[in-house]
Amino acid sequence: LAVARMAGCSPLPLAGTSRDLGRAGAGSADQARKLAEGIASGPLQPLEQDHLDRDDVGAMVARLESRVNAGDPSINDVIMLARSYRVLNREDESVALYRKAQTMAPDDPAIRLVLASALIRSEKDAYLDEGEKIVDDLLASDPKKPEALWLKSLGLVRRHEIDAARKTLTQLSALVAEDSKAKIAVTGLLRELDTASAGSTNSDANSAKPAPNE
Repeated sequence: LAVARMAGCSPLPLAGTSRDLGRAGAGSADQARKLAEGIASGPLQPLEQDHLDRDDVGAMVARLESRVNAGDPSINDVIMLARSYRVLNREDESVALYRKAQTMAPDDPAIRLVLASALIRSEKDAYLDEGEKIVDDLLASDPKKPEALWLKSLGLVRRHEIDAARKTLTQLSALVAEDSKAKIAVTGLLRELDTASAGSTNSDANSAKPAPNE
């Protein structure tokens, strides 16, 4: 089962896109919330395939680092720098900045979703535990929050809890609009899980067959 590949998907495409990063500047908390929603519910594609190439990201990082390190940065700058670090595979620094953004807006669920997304898509088990706790807290407040259900399913896939992941995705599928990118993403992951499970079952069946007599 290609768990790492499936669980490494970007979050559910429900709202904004990662192009918001290029347009966002230092602004209000509302702008930061919209930016966070764009990251947390952007197109279903690996962050490394972002529209910005690494030279563009490097230049942007230098500018953002200057503003963030100067003291009293805007939450937009913090989020964008965290996102840029993620593109550059500077995972720990990215997560640290997402945590900083959460402390700047502790009651904003969009910021919490962004942090949870970064944690769950990490390859570190400790990060996975923390991300899942955030998602569970969000679902306790809103059991039908689509972005949280999507992240919940990715965490379950990473833990090889395929039946539970399938159940969560089935619940999510009923909440998203037909013919939407979200529906396509959910249906696609369900199909991958079914294909992987079928392949695993066939492999187990073949391995259980007695060896032919020589």
